[in-house]
Amino acid sequence: MGISNRNREESHRQLTNQDYDLLVIGGGLTGASIALDASSRGMKVALIEQKDYGNGASAQFAPLLSTHHFPTKKIWHQAYTEKQLLAEHLSPFYKPVNMLTLVYDHEIKQKLLSKLRHTLSESLISSYFPKHLKLLSKKEVQMIEANVSERKLKYGFSHQDGVIDQCLMTIEILKKAYRFGTNMINYLKLVQFIYNDEQQVTGVLAEDQVTGEVSAIYASKIVNATGSQVESVSQLDKSDDLLKSVAQYRKRIQLFFNQSDLAIDHTISFTDVVSQQMITLTPYQHFTMLTVSEPTSSILQQKTVSEDEFTHIVRALKRVIPHLCLDKSQVIEQHVAYLINQDSRGTGDIITSTSGLITAIGAPIVFYRSYASQVVDRIAKDLKRTDNILYSKSETKSMAIIIDDQGDQLNFKSYLSSTQLSDKDIAFILARYGNQVSQFLPYLDEMGKTSKNDPLEPMLSLLLRYALDHEGIYKPIDFLSRRLRYQLYRPFDMQQQLKPFLQQLASALAWTKEECSYYERECRLWLNAHQASLEL
Repeated sequence: MGISNRNREESHRQLTNQDYDLLVIGGGLTGASIALDASSRGMKVALIEQKDYGNGASAQFAPLLSTHHFPTKKIWHQAYTEKQLLAEHLSPFYKPVNMLTLVYDHEIKQKLLSKLRHTLSESLISSYFPKHLKLLSKKEVQMIEANVSERKLKYGFSHQDGVIDQCLMTIEILKKAYRFGTNMINYLKLVQFIYNDEQQVTGVLAEDQVTGEVSAIYASKIVNATGSQVESVSQLDKSDDLLKSVAQYRKRIQLFFNQSDLAIDHTISFTDVVSQQMITLTPYQHFTMLTVSEPTSSILQQKTVSEDEFTHIVRALKRVIPHLCLDKSQVIEQHVAYLINQDSRGTGDIITSTSGLITAIGAPIVFYRSYASQVVDRIAKDLKRTDNILYSKSETKSMAIIIDDQGDQLNFKSYLSSTQLSDKDIAFILARYGNQVSQFLPYLDEMGKTSKNDPLEPMLSLLLRYALDHEGIYKPIDFLSRRLRYQLYRPFDMQQQLKPFLQQLASALAWTKEECSYYERECRLWLNAHQASLEL
């Protein structure tokens, strides 16, 4: 058994029945990475997440380099080193892409300072051309991507980048942390910090979002790794003033289209000359991903893109690809998230309040591993001073999380061929789970004995059994949206399987009658929305 909510009450009891070296608040990429680094060094670690794991900005896909403007050559070198490690350690989720970045003249008048900053930025970028980037003339840009407009195009440059699924990446890092002993639970919300007589933070009160139960968790060190919520968490510690100068936010929208509706050959990135939005188009498997990023001064509870926003995005696209014709009905999936802008600081900030609360602001995704190492180095240093405990250095630089192992996959593929799974099902499992496919063997054996009584399709039954035991699902959408990416890959027809699917979840997780009704309604609405977008 791995990360599981099958016996949630017992998991909650175990979490609150002991003291920890480190408590991590936040189950996104930053929190997961810190938990893995700390537990792999031998620290006793707990992690809580108020929603589902891999939520918020961690639920999106992300390019590793192209949307960043790191301030020094040293940081760029580190970024390329970490990119290679990420590609090796999480190979099933990493897709190499040929990035084409376009640079246009500004159509709006800029203030002198802004203009100077832009000029310096271009000079800095030019200094990296020999090693990382290939400078392209307007004609060369058109030869690569013929649909790109030449109007006000100054030049372009190309380089190798990578795109990664942050959500699946986060889930796998959490599973690795669990194997190193991290106790974790989702849907557990921080409501209050606990302090000792010296006003040092020693624990938290947390409310179970399923049962409403409030319990205390104690730890020597506590890390706030809640992404765009770091300020609201710091307010509970009355230390949010420390974040004013560093917590500058960006809004990031991701829209997915079928490639037939938005066809491009290369990943294209540019800054819109009117809105100053950073826009990236990425062909990814059978769909095209559109990412729009812009500074924002406020965080809204926005889950979808408004009609006005969509109209402005399409106008920006048409300034670069004039023939483009897009309608909002063609969007097959959308996601809106807020994240802290990290470019100017390079590898990330770490802030400690007077009470000892450590706030991990986060770092660009390419630095996820090295940033977690920096945070845990600081914690290890403090624990050595206060408790006289010596912990080892980080081992994550040589630690594979999930990889494509051709030997394991060939053996497993041969075994799967004798099961009820189709070739398409087998290909999906091998692509998603890499060298972890052997963990499915007990479930396949169990299914072989009970297949006559199982109302679910073999593929759905297999993945659901595994997710219940190893991936911490509790709500139907946890499984469909963040474990399977169902809205993008649609490995089976969920509408036909919905009733037995919900029944199995209700039985495995001991849902109440009210939960059964609520989750069924939520799931039907979610599926209907995605089915409508698919039909349109």
